[in-house]
Amino acid sequence: MKILITYLMFLIPGQIVAGLAGLAADQVSKVAGITVFIFAYYVMFWVAWRLTLLVVDRPASGSRAAAASILLAPAILAFDLAE
Repeated sequence: MKILITYLMFLIPGQIVAGLAGLAADQVSKVAGITVFIFAYYVMFWVAWRLTLLVVDRPASGSRAAAASILLAPAILAFDLAE
């Protein structure tokens, strides 16, 4: 339950920012507005999840390497698969 509440605490403000970014870009062009909004909308799910993992699964020792590995895990997996 703690992880879900933490995720929503990061996700809801992020989605508000995504909507505001889309509205700001909408002043320039309708196409730019929807493009910025859709990109920011989906990116915020990933960012909120990564921040949630960083906060909830924080290592007890306070190791910075362990915290960085949570954020870089998708990139490391992609590099391993590319080889």
